[in-house]
Parts: sequence; structure tokens; C-alpha cells
Amino acid sequence: MGDPVLARDYRGNLKWRSGLVVKQTGPLMYKVQVAPNPIWLRHIDQLLPTCSENTIVEPQFTAPHESIEAKLPEGPEVNSEKKKTF
Repeated sequence: MGDPVLARDYRGNLKWRSGLVVKQTGPLMYKVQVAPNPIWLRHIDQLLPTCSENTIVEPQFTAPHESIEAKLPEGPEVNSEKKKTF
């Protein structure tokens, strides 16, 4: 407890507010104190971890994937214009 987090704010234009975890109320639910006094109940999906009050841990994204054609196994080419016969 006492971990700094960003809590999802559904009011106004700011989407995230700094806060501290006060208590875990369930397997995935937490009470978070946001400045100055309110305590919000938030699901783990509505929280982002931070290293400190001013440093945000950015989610890790992978590089854009190559086109799907580049990942297909090599083999005989398929004529996409070939008409199906029944």
C-alpha cells in the first residue's frame, strides 16, 4: 500500500490523476487517494503504475509489425484471380 499510481478520472478533460493506493478491497479493486482528499474506488484496469509522484511508467509497445505477406511461409504462389469452379 502507498504505491503511487495514476487513477482514471471520468470527470472533465484530464483522463488520469495522481494518487496513492490506500487499500486493496478485492482481488482487482483498490481504494486510491487522489489529491487533496478524495478516495476513489478503482479496478486494476483503471490504474497505471508510476515510479514516483512525477515519473510515469510508459506502457511498452512493440515495433510495428511487418506486413502479413512478409510473414507468410514460402511456397508455391497462389493465383488470386483464379475463378472457383463448382
